[in-house]
Amino acid sequence: MYQIGKRHKLKILEKYYNDILNGTKTFEIRKNDRNFQVGDVLSLHVWDPEENEFKSGIKADVRIVYITDFEQKEGYVVLGIDLLNAEESFEELGDTVLYRGPGEIKIFLDDKLIPLDDFKWTADPDDSGGLYEFITLNEIKQYLESYRLNEEVIYVWYETPLTGFIYQYGNYGEYWTKHGETRGFA
Repeated sequence: MYQIGKRHKLKILEKYYNDILNGTKTFEIRKNDRNFQVGDVLSLHVWDPEENEFKSGIKADVRIVYITDFEQKEGYVVLGIDLLNAEESFEELGDTVLYRGPGEIKIFLDDKLIPLDDFKWTADPDDSGGLYEFITLNEIKQYLESYRLNEEVIYVWYETPLTGFIYQYGNYGEYWTKHGETRGFA
């Protein structure tokens, strides 16, 4: 487990961003003018050099898991990185909406399963006149705050028939991360 460190906002070209997303690029070579440390988070924002601006909303958050300056130019380091989430900032991830009904939801506080009926759900009418209930990740966190005595980790498993996601709050810091994916329950 890594301690979360500083957050660094950095530019990245789109071709390298795409390689990070598809898992073929697991490192960054950077000038070490920020005193990078294992556990720091790099917020890699896609930069358009022709327009001389960031591409709106396109970014990936990665955690530094390894650092070396072996065989590098003076002042440069190789940073081993793990993708935390992409195209969503930590803050935006908390606004993720989870639907009860079409999706299966399991909420854990460390290893304790929390009953879904303990939460306040919002009703949302569907096209057929029925109702789906939903909740956001931040609403789950707010409810569980009073139960988190020792900063336990919150895990949320959300599965639809064809896909699913595992969200985590509190392991790397006080924010949500996308911890993994599943194949759904079909």
